[in-house]
Amino acid sequence: RNLGIELAKGEYLMFLDSDDIILSDRCEKLYGLAKKNDSDFVGSFGKRLTRYNFYGSLIYNNAYKNIEDQKENVIFEEMPELIWDTFCTNKLYKKSFLDENDIRFIPKMKYEDIPFALEAYCLGNNVSLTKDTSYLWRIRQDSNSSLTQQHQRYENFEDRIKMIRLCYDIAQKRNFNDMVKKELFFRWIDYDLILYLKIFYQFSEKDHLKIIEEIIKILDLIPMELMKGLNSTKKIMYKMVFEKDIENLC
Repeated sequence: RNLGIELAKGEYLMFLDSDDIILSDRCEKLYGLAKKNDSDFVGSFGKRLTRYNFYGSLIYNNAYKNIEDQKENVIFEEMPELIWDTFCTNKLYKKSFLDENDIRFIPKMKYEDIPFALEAYCLGNNVSLTKDTSYLWRIRQDSNSSLTQQHQRYENFEDRIKMIRLCYDIAQKRNFNDMVKKELFFRWIDYDLILYLKIFYQFSEKDHLKIIEEIIKILDLIPMELMKGLNSTKKIMYKMVFEKDIENLC
């Protein structure tokens, strides 16, 4: 992706993963919105794609819940829910914006689009959003699933923890306001960490305690009052984490 940015000759650019789909005419529509508002980047809605259907996801639904159609001149600190949409593939970026702010992907890092998107949100002075679906994220159920669908591997969990810590550093460096911090922290407990607790039983026994201890370290960074926003099942799962109740988590 970094090489693609360097080689790009156009005014704007997009990223596309090889097995996903950008819907017909969406580049043109995003470009039209970008030119109309002189946007640093334009974000758009995305859906998950299976073999027979496509559907919305928690991530996009949360991020775009307060947008009816389009929104211009978005200020990140006034829309903390955007913290849920940290994909890079559903956005059209002005190349000069990326170059002038030196926004690049961290080499050899998985989930590299998340810190990339956070930096773009922080540094974007003119951001536009549309609820039109432009990107279909393919969901596979075979052995060749994409990285983001291989959660049962311990290495995947390690990469997620590294990403969370990096995002925490960005939040401190960019001095996120309290609303954005709370939304970021809540995303971690409601989505990023819970992914692995739901499939805890699929991990090797030798990794169980390591997973619990790493999750506790992240939870120590988060105000416990945010736990009140979780549903009952998730609250119980985190109670088991604090008690290191491996048997019931399995």
